[in-house]
Amino acid sequence: MEVLRKLAGEANNLNQLARQANTYGIHHLEKEVRQTLAAVQNIIEKLSNDWKNNKR
Repeated sequence: MEVLRKLAGEANNLNQLARQANTYGIHHLEKEVRQTLAAVQNIIEKLSNDWKNNKR
């Protein structure tokens, strides 16, 4: 459940970044977008590992 809450939090971050991108342009948000992408990839990896471990 904790990992899913983190994923929901990152979805919120993405929504905020999308709003800012519409206002200021995507180039101003590159660092934040890359950080959020890395966080989402990390969460997906954790979920995948959890799923694989529970299947065994």
